[in-house]
Amino acid sequence: MEQLLDYFVVFGLDTRKQKPKQSDWIQLSGHADAFAFGRPGILCKRCSSDGNEAIAYELLMNDPLRPFVPQYSGTVPYGDERYIILENLLSHFKNPNIMDIKMGTRTFLEEEVSNDKPRHDLYEKMVKLDANAVNEAEKEIKAVTKSKYMIFREKMSSSSTLGFRIEAFKTDLQTKAKDLFLVKSRDQVKEVLNKFLPSKLEHIKKIIDRLHRLRASLQSSPFFANHEVVGSSLLIVYDECKVGVWMIDFAKTVPLPNGIDIDHSSPWIKGNHEDGYLFGLDNLIDILEELLIE
Repeated sequence: MEQLLDYFVVFGLDTRKQKPKQSDWIQLSGHADAFAFGRPGILCKRCSSDGNEAIAYELLMNDPLRPFVPQYSGTVPYGDERYIILENLLSHFKNPNIMDIKMGTRTFLEEEVSNDKPRHDLYEKMVKLDANAVNEAEKEIKAVTKSKYMIFREKMSSSSTLGFRIEAFKTDLQTKAKDLFLVKSRDQVKEVLNKFLPSKLEHIKKIIDRLHRLRASLQSSPFFANHEVVGSSLLIVYDECKVGVWMIDFAKTVPLPNGIDIDHSSPWIKGNHEDGYLFGLDNLIDILEELLIE
């Protein structure tokens, strides 16, 4: 499979001749260092050190969710790294409009917040965002636990209230990323979605229909039933002619521990492994359906 890296091509365009417009999206969504070059229609993404994402994609190729994820073609070494070979979803569109929506009520693994040792660096980050978010005991030692900090971060966005947050979007008229982190309320989310959604009502209906079909597939998916889906995104893409919605980013998607069952909708309590994915998807569908009739 190493021949897939023969051409210096990113997102289907030869970078020796021109800089691909789609590379701006990689910069926007914060993944600039995670990608290598591949042939047209191929995206090569650096594997996570634990290999979780490659394992997830391999399982998804034989799951009801298969139509809702990019085609996976294995892994390949490149330099000192190993890369996942994925279908470049943007190659199906001309001048695509793109939105990345981070799904779930938490974007951190339980093991990431298992250490209760207070940290000074996280305290400094926290007080810069909201000085009133720390209690007197934390002020005394000038430190907070990672669990406290991560939960605080989720509560700053719509992740905690709606089960999803808009990470970034790009249209012909607008490119937004960094200023979306504090978009929290339902009305604020609707305002951002209105800036992104296509003018054609038929396109919006197709996006909603695909989300409904995704939900039905999630309900019948053995993969979804047996994994906590954390830090995964929905990629919504449209151009003048068509729309698409896919699940992407599975580096933090891991199998549930033995004996643990989740419904993907209940609130997360440390140890229960709930991810809030369906809670977020239902809210996203509801908001889009509201926008359709407004």
